[in-house]
Amino acid sequence: MTVAGTCDLANFKHIIFNNGVHDSVGGQTTRGFQVDLRAIATAANYRGTFYADNKEQLRKQMTKLIQARGPALLEIRVKAGSREDLGRPEEAMTDIKKRFMSQL
Repeated sequence: MTVAGTCDLANFKHIIFNNGVHDSVGGQTTRGFQVDLRAIATAANYRGTFYADNKEQLRKQMTKLIQARGPALLEIRVKAGSREDLGRPEEAMTDIKKRFMSQL
């Protein structure tokens, strides 16, 4: 965020879907709802920050986000849970990590 905030990226739009949990690995609670992500973005020099937690707000805030000069952030609070047919990695995370690190 600090890189985006200090590079004056006029077209950079940052969208966070915040469900407050680690849904993909068991649903453990995070501090996502206790941390003010918009304040962090402001401190990182984002020009605009927006928030939505329902469809009506999302429509209004998305319009504002699109019109805003970036970098700009929209935090969307969503319910925990995922689709039953959502695919998961078939490779071990350690193998994915090793492959990623070999490319650095």
